Amino acid sequence: MNLGLSKFLQSVFFFFVACFITWVVPNHFSHFTETLAQVSPSRQIFYTLWYGISFLIFGEMVGISESSATRLSARHLLAFLLASFLGSLSLLLAVWILEFEFIGRLAILKITGLTAVFCFFLQAILDWNARKNKPNCLLLISSESQNTIKSELNESGELYKWVYLPKEHDDSNLVEFCSENDIRLLVVEKDGESNEIDVIGLLEAGTRIIILMEFS
Repeated sequence: MNLGLSKFLQSVFFFFVACFITWVVPNHFSHFTETLAQVSPSRQIFYTLWYGISFLIFGEMVGISESSATRLSARHLLAFLLASFLGSLSLLLAVWILEFEFIGRLAILKITGLTAVFCFFLQAILDWNARKNKPNCLLLISSESQNTIKSELNESGELYKWVYLPKEHDDSNLVEFCSENDIRLLVVEKDGESNEIDVIGLLEAGTRIIILMEFS
């Protein structure tokens, strides 16, 4: 789980990268006879959006969003390459159906490779920023559960700075404690326990509340 940036915002960044590359490659880094450079502006916008959406759909299928759970590796780069490759095939098919022409091989290779590489490095920057600015996390769970979840998280645990409640803590001032300690995430054992705390007050203080099952 990456609290540095929501999955939705990451997808927005990936979408704009894919769309930008699909527009810039045929217009500035391909021969002027390239099919995508010859179509009307409205058609070109349609194709850039088509590729961006296709990249996100196939990316979700191959798991590019899961790359934020651990340190990036060659496996994650391959996931981005596969998503961009499948998106490129979708783009090829769309252009052929509407234009009766194929995109140049060099152009499609540039679109595929640049999308994967740029999105991979963008994800690396986002993950680096998340690790540099670790959110404070408070675990309102049993000691046994705390030990279990920390051991299971392994590298993902590096994304959080653990904060502990003092023994004399009173549940009535949990909102104040979270506000003073800038708690970004509060983990409770079961869903019913969230009814026993001031959820609205915690949310207003900028604290997100989840149950243990969602945290793993």
